[in-house]
Amino acid sequence: MMKKLSILAIGVLILSGCATTKGYEQMLQTWVGSSESNLVAAWGIPDGVYQMNAYEKVITYQRGGTTYLPGSAPSYQTTYYGNTATTRPVGGSPGYVISQSCKTDFVVTNGIVSSWRWEGNSCRAIPPKAPGPISFPTYVQPTSTQAAPQASIVPIPKKECIPVGESKAKVIAVMGMPNRIENIQGEDWLWYGKSCVQLDANNNVKHAFDSGDLKCY
Repeated sequence: MMKKLSILAIGVLILSGCATTKGYEQMLQTWVGSSESNLVAAWGIPDGVYQMNAYEKVITYQRGGTTYLPGSAPSYQTTYYGNTATTRPVGGSPGYVISQSCKTDFVVTNGIVSSWRWEGNSCRAIPPKAPGPISFPTYVQPTSTQAAPQASIVPIPKKECIPVGESKAKVIAVMGMPNRIENIQGEDWLWYGKSCVQLDANNNVKHAFDSGDLKCY
């Protein structure tokens, strides 16, 4: 019976939307060459960061949980002895709990993801259709008749909600990770709902356009 449960457990772990460890590795490979800021913007705040030297660090993400597999109901067999009938259960199995975990490490060298590694029994994903890091808008030098590109639709600022000159790290520490990051003419725009924070080339706040989504401080 335990063998049947083990086979069922493996099936649950592997056949989840055709997700495989190979697909997970292919997905991780798409991040090689991406910047650390893009990685954190997509994956969220790391569960751990280890600084190996002045140029390299390891960013760690962990996830885990349990999956409960319900047992199977027994069948019943009735035996007659004269005028006496005896019914007893036959077969069946109890429920089964599977512990799942996945630890993923990204090695970042000079701000760029250079390699990765993983361990655990639930590091699986559907293979990406188009491998490659997330692409962000690139700046195109405008002609005399062409307007410079703008970051989506910039809201009308109600007030400077976040101090000019504040660091990007402090903004993220207070506001959390943005919904998305756009790079226009070498400057990052951190979007929170319909509000955004424009950074300068040194990753300090240049303007904060608040439409009601920012935490003022």
